[in-house]
Amino acid sequence: MHRIALCLAVLSSLAGCTDYKWGHNWKPDAHAGWVDETSPRGNTIVKTVCAAEPLRVTLHQVGETSVVALFMIPLFYSSPDDNYRSFAIVTSHPTLDNCAVRNPLVVKMDNQVIKNLEWSSRSSKGMCIIQIPASEMEGESLSIEVDQNVLPCTTAPITFKKKSYFCLRDTKFGGSPACDD
Repeated sequence: MHRIALCLAVLSSLAGCTDYKWGHNWKPDAHAGWVDETSPRGNTIVKTVCAAEPLRVTLHQVGETSVVALFMIPLFYSSPDDNYRSFAIVTSHPTLDNCAVRNPLVVKMDNQVIKNLEWSSRSSKGMCIIQIPASEMEGESLSIEVDQNVLPCTTAPITFKKKSYFCLRDTKFGGSPACDD
């Protein structure tokens, strides 16, 4: 095992500049009537039908962290700003209005309801933007269910699992590709 690690270290040091990237995404675990519309490089998007209209939920991920290293010596560290560390859930449905008063979703982390939700001023008629501080997103299982008092849906809750990733990329001008590429 030590020989393999040493060989990988030597090979990556020969490459010159290397980006070490890591982070996590939330991927649907149990669909239960929801359709996954996530693109390979985008945020997680799920869709269902609620009151004969489409209901779309988008999870805006926290960006990845990276370190640029020259011959395995770390030089530059890059991480999302504290302003971008919050996690956002965007909900779209034609009948949504004034989401801060009537939240259309019940959001749970590891089966505990998250009460520390913030509302973006960019919310509008038909769209709610819920912001959750990164400190509330420390669990492994996120579930979202529709509050039937706000939206009369019979859709089952959807569960997302945290998927961590790590990769090495050659450093490129303008930024190296994301780990999913």
